[in-house]
Amino acid sequence: MVIRLLCIKNKFLTFKTYTIWFSEAPFEVDGVAGVTFMSCPCKVDLPGFSRREHSTIVLDLKRPLDALWNELGKTNRQRIKKAERAGVQISIDKNQEEFIRMNDRFRRIKGLPSHTVSPEYMKAYGTLFTAVLDSELLAGCFNLVDDLNMRGLIGATIRLEVEPERQSLVGNANRMLEWEMIKYAKERSMDTYDIGGYYTGEHPDQEKSNINEFKRSFGGALVSRYDYQKDYSPLLKGARLVRNSLDKGLAGERPLDV
Repeated sequence: MVIRLLCIKNKFLTFKTYTIWFSEAPFEVDGVAGVTFMSCPCKVDLPGFSRREHSTIVLDLKRPLDALWNELGKTNRQRIKKAERAGVQISIDKNQEEFIRMNDRFRRIKGLPSHTVSPEYMKAYGTLFTAVLDSELLAGCFNLVDDLNMRGLIGATIRLEVEPERQSLVGNANRMLEWEMIKYAKERSMDTYDIGGYYTGEHPDQEKSNINEFKRSFGGALVSRYDYQKDYSPLLKGARLVRNSLDKGLAGERPLDV
């Protein structure tokens, strides 16, 4: 079987670039001005490539589904069952426009920088999962996928928009959403599900600690991953340095509501 990596074709200004996900390690790429490898498990030194380390939570999907369910813990299992009894439904690759609007509101309320993708991007490179009750979108997550891996990229809920008595329902729906994504990846014989980043910064941050706790509650292993970047074009390298200096501190991992 030929394993296809997820290769996203981009343009940075006028430069043709690739972003490659799910490769074990970086490699040279011809015909582009620059290439970025995201979340590689291997730490290597390759001439011309910069490297950045980060942490994330990865679930091993080669284990039985019962083991994955038990690893969720009693609280998550109870809240997922409550969402099911309430009638929450999970949709796949639907509600893209509504999800984008919800994510925009979610990030604006939290004071986060904009982070979104187009419906066309979702269809080309991944799978969107949404939790819906009585035609109302409660939560959603867009995941990047290839043949063997799935990785959470953008997640949002309406928890911050609803009255306190409904926030628990939204939280239950979000947990049900996570479990359904795990099952989806497992049923398609994928090897791993990367929940999407884990904060390990030096400065205490209660919001990020809450997100970490949510992600850890689904089991999985805390692991290191490595992003690599190489600019073959000197002009691209200079332009990227200028932009990075302007955008410093704005990049973020997938926000997962709790």
